Amino acid sequence: MSNISFTALKAPRLAEGCWPTPEQTLLLHAALSEQDHGIEAWREWNAVHDIEREHIDIGSYRLLPLVYVNILRGNTDLPHAKLLKGLYKRTWYENQVRLRACAYVLHALHDVGIDTLLLKGQALALQYYGEVGVRPMNDIDIFVPKSNALRAVEVLVRLGWSAVGDTRISADILNVRQSHSMINAEGVEIDLHWCVLHFCQDERINAGFWDASVPIKFSDVETRALCPTDQLLHVCAHGLMWNSVPPIRWVADVLTLLNVAKENIDWDRLVWLSGPCNASLQLHSALSYLCREFKADIPDEVIAKLEMTKTTPIQKKLYTTQTHGGVWRPVRILWFGFLLNNQFRAGKHTPFDFLAYLRTIREKNNIWQVLIWAGSKTLTKIFRQIDIVVAQLR
Repeated sequence: MSNISFTALKAPRLAEGCWPTPEQTLLLHAALSEQDHGIEAWREWNAVHDIEREHIDIGSYRLLPLVYVNILRGNTDLPHAKLLKGLYKRTWYENQVRLRACAYVLHALHDVGIDTLLLKGQALALQYYGEVGVRPMNDIDIFVPKSNALRAVEVLVRLGWSAVGDTRISADILNVRQSHSMINAEGVEIDLHWCVLHFCQDERINAGFWDASVPIKFSDVETRALCPTDQLLHVCAHGLMWNSVPPIRWVADVLTLLNVAKENIDWDRLVWLSGPCNASLQLHSALSYLCREFKADIPDEVIAKLEMTKTTPIQKKLYTTQTHGGVWRPVRILWFGFLLNNQFRAGKHTPFDFLAYLRTIREKNNIWQVLIWAGSKTLTKIFRQIDIVVAQLR
């Protein structure tokens, strides 16, 4: 079935990153491949794991409902079919709770004239998966026009939602962040977006996402979602980010999207849009990987055009930082976010402006608080590295 050896599967597993490990790749094949191929992958994966007694990484856990629907629902004699059936039902129930909360919020926003667009899990489950039980979600992602973001927060507060943590939102925040997280008394979270992508604050690009969006309806509410082309870009750009919880479901999201809507992908728009969105390297890497590992039906000329797309040194360094871990990764992410943000202070990129950027994004009252915060973070990281070195020497 594959060239993955049993010895490789028993090697120490990575618990973080953005690229699937060999064993996670097996699980993806079980979740996405045709019956015979998927069943063989599932048996190989179970030869290494005892799912009832062993802790598996969250990235892999999120794929199990899709494994159930793909190969286990009609094959009750396969390993753990009953267990995964229960997991699928639980995921379906939890997503129904989120969708009901989402519909309630969307109605309230529409009542005051605020346009909405669904992002990520909800949109993917409703548009492409066709079953809300196969796509676990942690929160609700709603995109609103930047001009209405503060009003949208006010509506959510009136409905009983509050900010996650100690964060607050102001007009200044709108130019340095892309979203604001809120939670209700039942523990359902909403991520309210006014930018689609992390490193693209360009209001013309975000307006383009709105213009190309498509209608979507669930329950009794009508809203919008990204068009298939923009959805593909969003999944790849968001998926190829290093994370302590491996976001490997981006592979399933892209392949499911292509399986349903490949004929509706505007490949020229996709290639063009990846440049100003600072995502051409991510898109090239993601699509190339899917062609190699999963034989995805992606035109060769698209890969070639992405490979030839001009990228700046900042974009190249951003890509490296996004897809790798490391102690200084959060600092580098902030730095590149600042350099690529032309909305903040009209694109001024001096060291003093970076401090002002940090003051805004970290909600500090003055520059001195920023310096104290940065010094504290630096010392913490240094001491953590010392502890790691000492532990290795023992």
